[in-house]
Parts: sequence; C-alpha cells; structure tokens
Amino acid sequence: MADDIMQRLAAARPAHLAPDMPADDTVRTIELTAAMAATPRSSETRSPMARLRRRLRPVWGLGLAAVATAAALVVTTTDLGPEREPTQQFLSGRELLLAGANALDKQPQTEGDYWYQIEHSGYLTQVPGKNYVIDQRRVTRTWLASGADKRWTEHADLGARPATALDEAAWKADGSPHTFDLTDPATKARAERENAKKNHHTPRSVPQDIVHYEGQGVIQRDAPGGGSEEMPSGDISVRELRGLSTNAHKLADQLLAMIDEDYDAPPKALHELVVDTARQIAFSMPSPPRLRAAAYRLLADEPGVRSLGTVEDHDGRIGYGIAMPSPYVADPGPLEVHYVFDRRTGMPLGSVTVAAAAFKQWKAGETINYTTIAMHWTDQAPPFDTDTHPIPPSANR
Repeated sequence: MADDIMQRLAAARPAHLAPDMPADDTVRTIELTAAMAATPRSSETRSPMARLRRRLRPVWGLGLAAVATAAALVVTTTDLGPEREPTQQFLSGRELLLAGANALDKQPQTEGDYWYQIEHSGYLTQVPGKNYVIDQRRVTRTWLASGADKRWTEHADLGARPATALDEAAWKADGSPHTFDLTDPATKARAERENAKKNHHTPRSVPQDIVHYEGQGVIQRDAPGGGSEEMPSGDISVRELRGLSTNAHKLADQLLAMIDEDYDAPPKALHELVVDTARQIAFSMPSPPRLRAAAYRLLADEPGVRSLGTVEDHDGRIGYGIAMPSPYVADPGPLEVHYVFDRRTGMPLGSVTVAAAAFKQWKAGETINYTTIAMHWTDQAPPFDTDTHPIPPSANR
C-alpha cells in the first residue's frame, strides 16, 4: 500500500520537480533564504525594526490534486529549530521579502542621465444607480536628473472602462454609455435640499464628478521648479536618498533620526512613519539595488506582513506578492496593500489596495485601486521643458 501511494505521488509530481532535475538559481536562493530565516537569532542579530520597536516602546495538509500546483508558491522544508519537527509549508511574507532582497543584491548598479519611471494606475468605482464598476485609468511618467535634484512629471487621463468582463456585460446592457456620473447621491441630495430652502437666493452649485470613456490625454506637465526637489511619492530628496545606508539596521536608525527631527510625534507614530518611508524606498523610489534590498529587509519583520505566493500584477506580469496593512490612518476603511516584485531581479512591479474587511460599497478582498510600475535609467531627455497647467474638471464635458 505504501509503495502504491508513493507511485501515485510520483506520477502527480510535475516534471520540473523530479529529484534528479537541477534547481535553478531562483529556487536555490528561495530555499537558502527560508532556511536562514528559520534560524533562531540572538539579540545581536534581531531585525532592525525589532530593535527600533524596542527603542520606541513607550515607558508605560495537501491532497494529490494540490501536489502538482504547490510549486507555484514554492513549498520548501525548513529547519524550525529543535522544538519543532521540519514541515512542508509555503514561504512566509518575511521569507519572500528576504529572497527579493537577495535577488536585488545581485543586480548591477547602473546609472544614466535620467531615472525614468512610468506608473499606470486605476481606481475602481461602482457607478451610482448602476450594477457595474468602472476602472478610472491614469498614467504618470517621471524623469529625475542624475546630477541634480530636478524632476519632470507628466500626468495623463486614459479614460474609464468597465473593470471586469461581468462589468462590461452590464455596461453594454446599459447601452454602453461613454459618460459616467460618479457624483455621490447623498451629497447631491443635500445640495438640492439647501437650494430649495434658499428660494430666490443664489443657489449652491451641485458638485459633480463626471468621468469619460475616452479620457483627456495629457492633462498636466510639470518641469523643474517649485517643489521639484522632492521625490515622487516620497519625502526624501535625491541627495538624501544617495546618502542612506545599505545596511538595514543603519537604515532604520537613519530614517528614525530624519523623521524625529521633523516630527514631534509619539513613539508609535514615529515607528509608523519609518515603516512608511521604508515602503517608499522599497517600492516606488529610484533606489539603488542594495538600498532597495536594505528596505526589503527592514520591512521583513513588520507585524502583519504575509505571503501571497506567486501572483500576477495588473499587467499580467508574474511575481512574488506580499501583503501589508495600509499605512494611512486616514483611510476610508480597513485597507491592505499587496506589493508585487519580480521573482528574478527583486524589482517592484506594482501594488494593489484591497478592502481588508467589508465597508461602504466594497466587500472584503475587493480591489479598490492598483498600480503597475516600470523603472530604469535612461539617457533620453524628457520630451518637455515647460509646465502645462491641469485641465479644469469641466473641460471636455
């Protein structure tokens, strides 16, 4: 009977998992990372964020059908210490981040005249009074000069589309409209009630939120000047970024010192600001590979980090995914951010914000917004050198 079970398991095993097949570099890196991550650590080798949290603390079973797909999430056997037996398990979020950091350490540090970054984003919204969701799509392109704190930014409106195939079917059944009125019904009703009370007096304008299927194309360009010395999606200048340590422990100390100098905040708030800045360095800034790797390691032991395994970003690119609670206390509800990074290089691919629990019109697990990102050095200059003011909201209506 035992031989028969083993034969059935062997038959279900994918060919690339055969014991006589050599493991590729990615698998070797992942398995080594998992083994290292499971090793008990002394107080001297604790994670930088664990040390930081201490310093900031205030005084006061798989079936046969699953065997063939388990490799997609990289199942491995790890040493869990003398008190527990080795067991098969999916890699944790911490292990995936450490694997991504190890991959980044192997990337060459290149440079050009400009750091170029293109980010596609979308915000999913239920159309009031309709039974479908639309995806409001934008693209932002950014160029950062290598030798100076100069930034060029271009924003374009790509228009709105039904979010899924089911939404598209409902949209077509609604007559395939090319204009969507997203005005909050409660806000509109309140303004209309106030206008009714005023009689002949100047009525209050009813706020409108109208989006279009076609989009408006480029809506704003910002050439160097004004606030261009600040990084996109971050509060660290180019000069400060280049001066940060590639050691995770020292990076945590540097970020704390920088933030503590600017904010008179309680320890818990300072810690959250450090973590948020580390996220920006890891996933959205023009960080050199080893600095990005240090940010990954800094985040690896944060509470709430969990593994999503192998996932696709919104453009269909395959990567490893990790989930973290949203860092923003002003969020409209309980949110979670899913980050995706390339399995081979460790470079970020994008993020998805989802509802961590049901609130307003969203169900638990539903996507609220997403980004996909590509970034690299280039010698090609930005295609503009003057500002273009934003198109007024009423334009093209």
